[in-house]
Amino acid sequence: MTKSIFSSHPWYHTTLWRKLRKNQLDKEPLCYICLRSGRERAATICDHHIPFVDSWELFIDPNNHRSVCFSCHNSAKKVLQTRGVMPGCDIEGNPLDPNHSWGRK
Repeated sequence: MTKSIFSSHPWYHTTLWRKLRKNQLDKEPLCYICLRSGRERAATICDHHIPFVDSWELFIDPNNHRSVCFSCHNSAKKVLQTRGVMPGCDIEGNPLDPNHSWGRK
């Protein structure tokens, strides 16, 4: 079993990160992926929209933070990272990701 980045990256244990995470979840308490799908689910994770890969600037940039629920973080976000498109559709059946091949014109 591999360790998660949360438990292994020391930046997640800083006071600054705890403050940034709290601010993000207070500002956007609902999961943005669920909202785009027409659902309302409480966010529990402050996610990095662009993976920070040891970039302190990306790690702390509030514009790079998104509120997501545990389920979306560990499923939809992983698909995005591996396939390059966000899975799922909105309540009208349109792909959530504008880069999805079905959504292109």
